[in-house]
Amino acid sequence: MNYSNVFAEWKNHAIINIFGHGNDRIVARLVWEHDDGDNVPEDIELSTPTILRDTESKDLATTIPPIVFSGGCLQLRSSRNIGKAFMENGAAVAFIAATTFSWTNLGFMWKDERDGGSLSIDYFFFHYLVNKGQKLGNALYNSKAYYYNHFGFGENITNLDLKIWAFYSNLFSFTLYGDPSIGLSNEKIDAKPPSVEIQQPENGIYIFGNKIIPFFMPVIIGSLDVKAIASDESGVKRVEFYLDNHLEASMENEPYEWEYNGIGIHKIKVVAIDGKENMGGNEINIFSL
Repeated sequence: MNYSNVFAEWKNHAIINIFGHGNDRIVARLVWEHDDGDNVPEDIELSTPTILRDTESKDLATTIPPIVFSGGCLQLRSSRNIGKAFMENGAAVAFIAATTFSWTNLGFMWKDERDGGSLSIDYFFFHYLVNKGQKLGNALYNSKAYYYNHFGFGENITNLDLKIWAFYSNLFSFTLYGDPSIGLSNEKIDAKPPSVEIQQPENGIYIFGNKIIPFFMPVIIGSLDVKAIASDESGVKRVEFYLDNHLEASMENEPYEWEYNGIGIHKIKVVAIDGKENMGGNEINIFSL
């Protein structure tokens, strides 16, 4: 992977997925060029050769420009950035990238799609675009929804502020330049997410599953069956119950109910997935004794 090879291959592909270091003008590699004998990569032994530049966007223009996902940091940061240059000059029909830092799994051990971070947003974007035939806007939305519902960062990360900031930075940072209705075909698809309503608990005080009096939020003493209804024009494939973003239950058939039995302040989230893997959900905060 070098500048010449990227430049030579650009016009030959309808989809380009590139994940390197970067800023708003370039994409670069990180190369361990040599070793002083201790088998440890040190700053003096590393280089970051450029493999893509915004200034070459006119030379990379083509009559059928590709869909581009660039996972590096800061690609869309400024008002004049590499994504804008590629879009304006016909080197990309769409450009998905980050406006700020792109955080991979902070354990730096991304092996597959289950490991989270911005690489999992990348993976699931193409899963929805290619495998599920979704349009760009839906594929990006659903990749972020999947990321939000299933991933944090590694438990070995002790800096909680960084962990939370990095997680949400990925959600807010990755942005689509281009028409969100573009896909790999002109076929019309179901892009509407399922609707979800949490029927129980409502705002009120519950004692062992029974609502006693109204209150400004759900207060639960003892166990309680969390109940939800979900609907979708193409049918609901699955409903999932989460407690503080941890999956607690998953079911394919009604009734959609899950028994909660805990203590403290928590967030309960209910997510429904339809046959096209569109996701919709609802969530509430509770206090339990």
